[in-house]
Amino acid sequence: MTGLTDFITKARWEDLLLVWLVLVDDAYQVLEAEFGPWRRRGPQPDFTDSEVITVGLFIDTIFHGHEALGLAFLRHYHPDLFPALLPDGPFNERRRELGLVMEQIRQYLIQAWQLIDPDDNCRLIDNAPIPVCTYARASRNRTVNGAEYFSVMKSRGAKLFGLRLYTTATTDQVIDQWLLAPAAPRDGKIMAAVFEG
Repeated sequence: MTGLTDFITKARWEDLLLVWLVLVDDAYQVLEAEFGPWRRRGPQPDFTDSEVITVGLFIDTIFHGHEALGLAFLRHYHPDLFPALLPDGPFNERRRELGLVMEQIRQYLIQAWQLIDPDDNCRLIDNAPIPVCTYARASRNRTVNGAEYFSVMKSRGAKLFGLRLYTTATTDQVIDQWLLAPAAPRDGKIMAAVFEG
């Protein structure tokens, strides 16, 4: 498989974003026809849900989730691709509202494009720490609270207050399953829950 850096230097951004937009929009239309309209009230926005999801995936993939940097890149270098691109705050709000839809689209694309061979039983397992706040401020945090969120980031040699993202992926680097869990429980306990479904 081509490395990400090699792919970025060989691919045109316009082509990449247009292909992603078509795939996401097709999946969005299929899922909306199956489950009913996602948007319950109000007029259709100028910046569509499919565009929000596409830009969000682009930012997650290329800019490692750094939303401000990704949006600034698109505004500066490709203003014609997404002319109705939202300001940072409203974009983040819409993106969070569409989190479950994004996961449904991810699962749909994996099945529709057969990105995971049903006979492939080999999975790579990993986890990543997600700090919610500094350890010193943990007692005042209102987002998450409790001893189950306290742990250690061994790779950084630091304390952790927050969550861990557990993922399983194929050898072709396609994420199969994921789970967001409190940071304290041991990996074996959480991975058992991931494999149970």
